[in-house]
Amino acid sequence: MAGFLKQYQSVIYGNYRKAYLLYGLYTGLIMSGYVLFMRIIILPLNAPETYGTDIAMLAAMLLFTCLYRKQLPDGKVYFKELMLLNLGTGVIAAILYGAFLALYGNTFDTEFFNRCTETYINNMTASDKPEAEIQKIVDAYRHYTTFHWSAIGAFRSAVMSIICAFIASLVFRTEQNVVKPRPNRNGL
Repeated sequence: MAGFLKQYQSVIYGNYRKAYLLYGLYTGLIMSGYVLFMRIIILPLNAPETYGTDIAMLAAMLLFTCLYRKQLPDGKVYFKELMLLNLGTGVIAAILYGAFLALYGNTFDTEFFNRCTETYINNMTASDKPEAEIQKIVDAYRHYTTFHWSAIGAFRSAVMSIICAFIASLVFRTEQNVVKPRPNRNGL
């Protein structure tokens, strides 16, 4: 596997480390803003992670990837650099979003964690699992704390950021990696 990865050469054109810290902060704020928007305007959330937060993350990654590419000389950027940028952005955003969920559930919407628990229990009781197994899981959900729900939201956001990073990187890459020729195993 290492040989497969080493056969690709690429150049890092920009300072993606500085960019992913800043873009991760903004992406986390955008996701948090979406949650507040839903709470104030429409209806409160029933789960720590929703399709809306996923779409907000993808839209932010697409925007920031485009802005990053525009600031580079000649707009040249490899897929690898954009993946590093977007994975870093996703991790920072997920950490910030998890911290926001803890704050949100303890200040803005004190029933948030109870709704999360009830939503998960309702989903579990609608399954075809044996009753004893369902009861064990329901009991476990009832013991979840603020930290658990915040960690679930952060982890699911981090996992979703991998998909978002891949999409944004594919859309905005401009350079193809050069493949080094492999030496012949027979010495020919």
